[in-house]
Amino acid sequence: MIYFKDKSSPSGENHLIILGNQNQPLEKGTMLAVYAPLIGGRNVSPWPRLTNSSPLSEWCQETSLSKNVKAWILRANHHEPPRHQPSDDFAHLCTLGRSIIEGDAKWDGDLRFTGEFRYTKGYWEWTEDVLSRCGDKLRHLKIYDAVYTSLFTYDHNSDIVKAFCEAWCPLTNTLHTSAGEMSISLWDLHELVGLPMTGCLYDEVVPSALELTGVDEKRERFIPRSCKYLLYAYHLLQSADDDRCSHVSIDKWVKFWYNPSPPRKEKKTVRPKSTHNPLGDIATHERWSTAEDALFAKLCIERSLKEEVYLAAYLACWLCLFVLPGNDVNSIRPSTFKMASLMANGRRVNLAIPVLASIYEGLNTIATSPKPAGRSHSFPIHFVYAWLACYFKTHYSVWQELRGPKMTRFSGEGGAKYYEPREARKRIHKAEFVSWACNMLVKAEPFKFFDDGRAEELDHSYFVAIRSSYLTLRRGGRFIVEPYSPHRFGRQFGYYQDVPGTLKYDTRVASLEEGLCYWRLCVLSKSSSKAWFPCLPANAKKLCSEAYKAWWAKIHGTYFDDNIACLIRPKLIKITLRRKKDEDKQVDGGKNDPPCALVPPIVIECDSQAAVVEVSKGKCSSHNVADSDSSNKDRHWKRQRKEATPLKAAETNASQSSLANFVAELEDEVQSIDVGEESETSHSSTMTPPLGMGFKRKQSSPPAAVSVLKGESFLFNYQKEFLQRLWSGLIVKISNTPVDFRSSIEDDVYLILESMKSFQKFDVSKVEESLNMFFAKVRAYDEARSLSSEKLSQSLHEQQLKEVKARLQGVQAKASEEASEIQFVMDELEHVEEDIAVLKGQRTNLRATLKEKKQLNHDTQAKVHEIEKDLAALESTGPLDDAIVQNLESSKANLGILTEDLKSLNPFA
Repeated sequence: MIYFKDKSSPSGENHLIILGNQNQPLEKGTMLAVYAPLIGGRNVSPWPRLTNSSPLSEWCQETSLSKNVKAWILRANHHEPPRHQPSDDFAHLCTLGRSIIEGDAKWDGDLRFTGEFRYTKGYWEWTEDVLSRCGDKLRHLKIYDAVYTSLFTYDHNSDIVKAFCEAWCPLTNTLHTSAGEMSISLWDLHELVGLPMTGCLYDEVVPSALELTGVDEKRERFIPRSCKYLLYAYHLLQSADDDRCSHVSIDKWVKFWYNPSPPRKEKKTVRPKSTHNPLGDIATHERWSTAEDALFAKLCIERSLKEEVYLAAYLACWLCLFVLPGNDVNSIRPSTFKMASLMANGRRVNLAIPVLASIYEGLNTIATSPKPAGRSHSFPIHFVYAWLACYFKTHYSVWQELRGPKMTRFSGEGGAKYYEPREARKRIHKAEFVSWACNMLVKAEPFKFFDDGRAEELDHSYFVAIRSSYLTLRRGGRFIVEPYSPHRFGRQFGYYQDVPGTLKYDTRVASLEEGLCYWRLCVLSKSSSKAWFPCLPANAKKLCSEAYKAWWAKIHGTYFDDNIACLIRPKLIKITLRRKKDEDKQVDGGKNDPPCALVPPIVIECDSQAAVVEVSKGKCSSHNVADSDSSNKDRHWKRQRKEATPLKAAETNASQSSLANFVAELEDEVQSIDVGEESETSHSSTMTPPLGMGFKRKQSSPPAAVSVLKGESFLFNYQKEFLQRLWSGLIVKISNTPVDFRSSIEDDVYLILESMKSFQKFDVSKVEESLNMFFAKVRAYDEARSLSSEKLSQSLHEQQLKEVKARLQGVQAKASEEASEIQFVMDELEHVEEDIAVLKGQRTNLRATLKEKKQLNHDTQAKVHEIEKDLAALESTGPLDDAIVQNLESSKANLGILTEDLKSLNPFA
């Protein structure tokens, strides 16, 4: 039988020791750190009264856009009013992109996210079983959609994620674009994922033994009994591991709790090939298998607790894997058992706040790191992928019919669109294709909300999402705190954007008491505050004041347009040219070495996609070191790297033909440049200039000595040969680069051009002019392609249109059937209501008759009572006997005689 024991160390640290039985030595047990609880424990202190809440009475400020059009500006209570000189704020709004431009940070590889949701064997099947078996309880907890979302995997483009991180500002927790600030909101997590915004505090700590076994005044447990079974299972799994210091992996946890009989096969054969996702159809759950019953018996779980413990075990896994992944990669955290048990017992928990705090903290860690790719980042980055897909349209939509929240629409292998580094940064920084208000709560007309505690849960959640506050996430004995400023990105809620001001108190860590206060202010209800919920605007991007535009122009500036090359600048490598002398040694053993000089080394910046020019043994070639792209690396579904989608044959041929013609014209133009007359002494050189390219030599004064002339002539010829080979390699690189990816080599080409300029004896101005014209056309093509990428091809458009129409017809038929059923029910209801009206009339008449009868009965009962009294009196007196009658008659006779005597008496005669 499981046994728990509390232990305190001399340093003041508390631990829970889990033992298999009471006699087991302590060193054989599992020891977990314990922290003071804030909910659900014996030692929970009463929460103090909020003394500094001071909520705004009006969270919206009305403004008029025209005579008939009104708008509202979101206000904030934790920001100072805007300054008179907006430029003063410049130093306080630094982003990772600015740090990279200024040389304080750099990309050194791809970002690594340990918190990214990955495929785990058995988890999908377990999730389907839990959704079927415990669906009603999950709906009560408001997490059914969020659990359903974890059935799917989510792709991303690494260059899009890099561009997003470059534009992230850690001070304001907002994304900086040319059009203004944006951010991930609480409402986004609710709409995209289905995370609840109501419920109790997420208090992730390991409980003590007293809390596990204690009860309150009502004899109710502080923590549900399911928690101790989860701890027991954790102890068994860790005890079975040779390395007792290691954590229990999620794979082992899933296998321990979910072991159906017979075992199911992986459902890859029934998953749509387009996504490799499950179908999302939840079948009816099966009865408990023999293996599962054996597990419950092993843990001594009562029959009435089977489902609760089973659900708690799953929710602990769900929290660690999908909702709030930790630094322990692929490990189950026993600190989640308490909250999982509370939820399985029916207690709602607010998950949106801690999740958004975790996302903000993770993004800020990246944005403030000098080498963001140098470490792994653990936070639910997959929610950021969904946000980018929804707002920036960086993903393809899944056409299979899914009934889950919005996030599932962008799920599956290959769901992310491909973007080159330059194109990805334009996508994020320019914000030209952003759907600003795609997640806002839509109202038919402006709605005024009053926080009196009687509003619908949906409206109150939206109200919490538009209020400025501080988000909290508990970690051990402290809280992580992140400022939440929706007034900085009010256009996402349909509000008019004005200058936001500056944050009053920038705090990122708080004690338990302070963090609890921040959380209570964030979810404050019955504050008597008011706010307007606007209608869906026609163009939310334009909802900003002139003052905001001027302020943002000074804050954001043109750093993106001016320095985009710095954001995608590759690594530096050096290409050092060999001396001609070294080549000659390979031919004649080094004999008769002519005077020579080393060509200065040329530093060329390049990355995995850059062309590397080889100058060796008279050979020159242009190739890719490794045509790898971070956007196409293997994900958790273990797939091969996808190549770029080829263009149609006609388009490709036309593009290649156009490119070939342009390159040929450019080469002819360069070759037409005359080479200056060489000096007579140049014939002593053994090198003959190759054909195919020439550079005009700048005029210089004649040398003073013959030996100098020989060296200069040799150096000139060698440099010219190198430039010719460099140019030839560059032409090959340009020709071999697909049309859609030509902009990606622009920076490399210009770096090579700068290297050419370092040879001051050659004039390359015409080459530069031609390249400028060439890449101007490339940029024009990219702009046209970006616009066309938002459109579908004719065949795909017709196919999807056909599918949508078919779905529409099916839904319309279903709606028509349901309308007929509704009409039938309405007719039946009308007949019933008529019968009810008749019955009501009859009821009224019967009630009147009943009242009259009751009154008559009351009078009769009164008479009966009087008669009963007379009867009782008569019965109490009894009848007269004969003696009394004779005595009466005798008395009466005597009375008559006396009466006659009185008549005859005359005393005064």
